[in-house]
Amino acid sequence: MTTPPSSAGAVLVLVHGRSEQGRDPAVLRAQWLDALRTGVAAAGADPALPALADDAVRLPYYADVLETAVRDEQAATASDAATSPVSEPDLATLLGPPERREFVLAVLDEARRVAGVGDAEVRVLLAGDGHAVPDGPPAAAAPAALAPATLATAGALAVPDAAWLLAVLRALDRAVPGIGGLGIALLARDVHLYLHDERARAAVDDVVAAALPTDGPAVVVAHSLGSVVAFELLRTHPDRGRWAVPLLVTIGCPIAIGAVRAARAPLAVPGAVTRWRNARDVRDVVALQPLTGAVATVDEVEVENPAPGHHAAVGYLATAEVAGPVAAALGARPTGARAAQPTRFS
Repeated sequence: MTTPPSSAGAVLVLVHGRSEQGRDPAVLRAQWLDALRTGVAAAGADPALPALADDAVRLPYYADVLETAVRDEQAATASDAATSPVSEPDLATLLGPPERREFVLAVLDEARRVAGVGDAEVRVLLAGDGHAVPDGPPAAAAPAALAPATLATAGALAVPDAAWLLAVLRALDRAVPGIGGLGIALLARDVHLYLHDERARAAVDDVVAAALPTDGPAVVVAHSLGSVVAFELLRTHPDRGRWAVPLLVTIGCPIAIGAVRAARAPLAVPGAVTRWRNARDVRDVVALQPLTGAVATVDEVEVENPAPGHHAAVGYLATAEVAGPVAAALGARPTGARAAQPTRFS
């Protein structure tokens, strides 16, 4: 890592996650900052910090350019709001080309195992749907080895792979109702799209890179897909040598998921970053694994995110473990009192 730069005068940069398309960026930034100020107070610091003023904080809004990339890739557009029952052709269109479906299948299989969804539960759902129950999970047996031909037939996922996938989505809906199987699948799709589609990645990177100052330090807080974006940007972008990030905070981060790690191994702290803190709720199925197993020097902390599904950004931002270090890096002074934290978020 680099020699620790001074954080004096640091700018706060917030990198949002997926499914924010069509929103007003100013409203999204205000919601994040409201939650962050709650966390700052909970940490015993003064939330009335100039660096936390709405007009001082940067939120690079890339959601619409990412959505455009998704729609441009697909011959038929598919709504992220799709709900069960989801048909096999719908899934084929929604998840993209065969190599992306392979990646999504691997992520879903890891997610359902972490969520406690066993093979037996999936087989019960398969039998209830009238499908012949396979001896084992075709998507789970060796996801990385599945040939594209086994995943796509006439533009749709092939049976029994599709039947198994649909059953896993339903099981995850029950196990993680705040996110659901489809939410996890779409996150995996977008992570793969960002990592492997050069046009999509360039469009997103251009937006986020423009928010990072080259004449002073930036404290970066990134959520979910945004943590993948921030990590990749800080380690590979041509301007990375001009950036100084005394603190990177990732929340609800999927980087330690097996399929994501494999796509970017070996993982290391980006050179521009002095300290990397990763906060996760162990019940957050998107943050499946701790980052310390992938990046030894990450400062890992477990928190309680009270939001439904335990994944929403505001639930993380309102914790003292997330907001306290951010406030300190921005120059906050302690007030001597720790405020009570909220119990729930919508």
